[in-house]
Amino acid sequence: METIVKLNNQTLGRDKLARLIQYLSRVVWHYMEQRNANKKSVEKLKQIEYTFSTFRKILRLGRCIDVLYSSLTTINYTEPMVRLTSTLSKITNGLYLLCDHVLWAARAGLADINTAEWGTTANRYWLFSIYCNLIRDVYEIFRIISLYNNKVYSLFLNNEEIHVNIDPEMLCFLMKDLTQILAVKVKCYTKLDGEKLLRKLVFYCNIA
Repeated sequence: METIVKLNNQTLGRDKLARLIQYLSRVVWHYMEQRNANKKSVEKLKQIEYTFSTFRKILRLGRCIDVLYSSLTTINYTEPMVRLTSTLSKITNGLYLLCDHVLWAARAGLADINTAEWGTTANRYWLFSIYCNLIRDVYEIFRIISLYNNKVYSLFLNNEEIHVNIDPEMLCFLMKDLTQILAVKVKCYTKLDGEKLLRKLVFYCNIA
């Protein structure tokens, strides 16, 4: 299985180049069609797009195997939300590639299917995979922000010094934002005056 994964990964660079040409051709023929340009030129560009689209489908043949196989790794993540979104993203992306393989078989004349229906199904799987990735990324961002805020608040209440290695020009912005964060947390979790507590905060700026 590891050999198959390494072999499939070698096609990624060629797929990116073919995708660039395919999408560029689509943009150009759509623009020319809107401007009522020469129909023969538009048809040639459409044929180029179709050719590179088919080429990319050939390059992706078998990719569904290693994408689905990689979901066996994501199910071992300890964070529940990350585990769920990552696993669903891998599975739906693998199903999208599977539908893509079927569409290629139809183009090659190896299968008689409703290409419009299969194309819509493939796009739905792809979109759901993107949604899962976005949800995971947003969750990770908020989780990092929460961990950072909690650590700063904990250091502050324990009268510990916070060492900041930062450019002098950015120090004023950091002080303003951090002061607001700490003021809110102090007022929410203690009965003490936030402004008096903030005076205890000491920044040591190590300028390289």
